[in-house]
Amino acid sequence: MNEQIRASILFASYFETLGFKNGEWEFNYGLTLTNLSSFIEISNLMLYQYIMLGGPTNINISNWNSSDDTILIIATCNAIINNENYISEYIKSFNLLKEPKRYAGITTLESIRSLQKKIPIRKKKTMGGNGAAMRTMPIGLFWYNDIEKVIKTSIIVSKLTHNYYLGFLGGMVSALFTAFAINKISKFEWINKLLELYDNKIIQKYYSDDDLDDFINYWKCYQESRQNFIHFNDRIKFLLQFTLTNQYKNIGSNGLDVCIYAYDCLLLSDNLYSFMTLVSIHPGDNDTTGAIGGAWFGALYGFSDFDTKKFKQLEFYDELDKVLRKFIKAFADRSPV
Repeated sequence: MNEQIRASILFASYFETLGFKNGEWEFNYGLTLTNLSSFIEISNLMLYQYIMLGGPTNINISNWNSSDDTILIIATCNAIINNENYISEYIKSFNLLKEPKRYAGITTLESIRSLQKKIPIRKKKTMGGNGAAMRTMPIGLFWYNDIEKVIKTSIIVSKLTHNYYLGFLGGMVSALFTAFAINKISKFEWINKLLELYDNKIIQKYYSDDDLDDFINYWKCYQESRQNFIHFNDRIKFLLQFTLTNQYKNIGSNGLDVCIYAYDCLLLSDNLYSFMTLVSIHPGDNDTTGAIGGAWFGALYGFSDFDTKKFKQLEFYDELDKVLRKFIKAFADRSPV
C-alpha cells in the first residue's frame, strides 16, 4: 500500500497546484462568471492555455505556487503522525496559510485564529465551504480498515474549522472515498457504500441531526439523475444544482459539490490524463476538486503511468516527501484493528 499512499498525497498536491495556477485558473482569470455561456468561454480559454503549455504529459509546473490545499494536507498528515494533534498542526500552518499567494479560505483562517485563542467554533451557515474536504483524505488512508474511525475522526477534524453540515460532512465523504479507494473498492460502488452506511445507521452514531438527511438526499439525487452526458452544457447544468447557489463561479466551492464534482470526473474518466484534465482544468474551485480527486485516484490506482520525477516540480515536494516517509512508517507500525 505504500505506493498508493505516496501517490494519493503527491497527486493531491500536483493536481491542486495545476488547477490553482497561482490563482489565475482558480479565479477564472479575474473574469465574471454569470451564465453558462461565460462558463464555457472560460473553460475553453483554460483548456487552450493548458494545451499550449504542454497538456497533461508535458506541462511543467515548476515555480507554480501550491495553495492552502497542500499546506493543510501536510498539516493533517503531521497531526496523524503526532498523536492526532490536529489543532496544534493547523495552528502551526497558519503563517503559511495567511500568505496572500495561497488564497486560503476566509472561514479556515478565521477558525484557526479562534483555535489559537481557544475560542469554541460555533455553528455558522457560512462554514459550509470546502476547506474541510480538501484536507481529510489522509484520515481515510491511515484508518482505511476501520471505517467507523474514518467517519468519527473526519467529522471531528472537519468541525475544527467548518462547523456546518455541508462543510464537515464534505470532509467525511472526502476521507471515506479515500478509504474506499485504497481498499480497491470499485469507484462505481463508492456512492452505494456511502448510502449503505447511512441506511445502516453507522454515520448517525457520530452525527444524527436532521441536516444529515438533507446531505444524503443530495447524494441520492445525484445517483438517481446522473448520466454520462454527451453534451458538456448538460453536464454542467446538472452539476450546478449541487452548488446550492446556482452560480457558475461557485462550482466546487462547498463541501458537498466539491466531492460530487470530483467523483463525477472520476466516473467519466478511464485514464489518468483524462481525469487530471477534467478534475483540475475547469472554472470554479478547481484546486480543491483537483486535490480531492488526485488523492482518490492515487489511492485507487497508485502512480499509474505518471512520470514520478515530475513531482519534484512541486513547491512543497521536500516537505511532502519527508512527511510521507514518517506517515508510512507510522502506518506500518500502528496496531492492527
